Amino acid sequence: GKPLALNAADRALVADLERSIRRIIPQVKSLAADAVAIAYEAVAHVSTAFAANAHEARESAERIARSAEELKDSINARQDWGRSSEHEIEQLIEGSVGALIGEIVGNVTAQAVRVALSDDPSALAELEARAGSIEKNVEQAVESRSRELEARADALCRQVRDLDAIESRISARLPDGAAINLVRIDD
Repeated sequence: GKPLALNAADRALVADLERSIRRIIPQVKSLAADAVAIAYEAVAHVSTAFAANAHEARESAERIARSAEELKDSINARQDWGRSSEHEIEQLIEGSVGALIGEIVGNVTAQAVRVALSDDPSALAELEARAGSIEKNVEQAVESRSRELEARADALCRQVRDLDAIESRISARLPDGAAINLVRIDD
């Protein structure tokens, strides 16, 4: 809570660190928002595959898209990305996932009950075919975007390591003698 005296070299390093962090934050938000979009797209494929008809599939897709937008808006609105906010982010995601699971379970259950009550072998075969095609459709929908997202995440990890390297060159010490450690890398 007290100002720390910095020499000219340390001031330059701290300024570089701050500029770099400010440059990375939008990338982190974009990466998180794109990951949400990919996950929700996969869920939408699953949910709509089990919708009873085109109208229900469209309504399900719209609800899922709204939920994805709400989560992305929450991510983009965040200004605090410290360790204390991890729990809040987890709660946002858990709440969204809970809603998605309800959407999927509702569609799957409704279809399974309809097929079971119909006693129609062709309806059962059609439901099984939809279930079998889900994995392939989801993979096709998200595979290339996931690879691109992974490459961006790797590049971001390199930038965070660069931040840690800048920080490690700061010679100033805290009152207890400890090094300044704003950037923590968990391997």
